Amino acid sequence: MIWRNCWYKNDDNAIAIINKDDFNVNYQDPHAYRTALHNAACLGRNNVVKAILNREPDTKLTDYKGRTAQDLAIFKKHTQCAKLIEEYEKKKQ
Repeated sequence: MIWRNCWYKNDDNAIAIINKDDFNVNYQDPHAYRTALHNAACLGRNNVVKAILNREPDTKLTDYKGRTAQDLAIFKKHTQCAKLIEEYEKKKQ
């Protein structure tokens, strides 16, 4: 659901889903093992990444190829998303 909203650049719907009490920020899909953070970072959706980071996700979770959300953001050249994740990780230390 988050992926679809990010893909179609519907950040408001994605953020509304993220802000629901029952949203599992660390849920990994059973096929690619990607989280909502992976998907938002891969698609360069800065506002969605910010909303997910506000829910305190595990940024070290990896997909089926061993890539974190930050790895995907860097690979896709979404530098702002990668920087947001890096700043979040520094705050958590």
